[in-house]
Amino acid sequence: MKKFWLTDDKIRELREDHRVERNRNASYKINAVILLGTSWNLKAVREALFLDDETLRSYVNGIWHRF
Repeated sequence: MKKFWLTDDKIRELREDHRVERNRNASYKINAVILLGTSWNLKAVREALFLDDETLRSYVNGIWHRF
């Protein structure tokens, strides 16, 4: 996942969504996207959250379409 980044506004919006989200699975996905869109690389997020590349890509695609 090359050159994926989030603007400060999008990060703030996602953090707010994460804070109010009651669905644990949705919250987990938002967290992964925030990490990927900031300074974390794919390998670091994959190892920290025990997820595979394709799952992380699907999280990004799902969240990204909200903007």
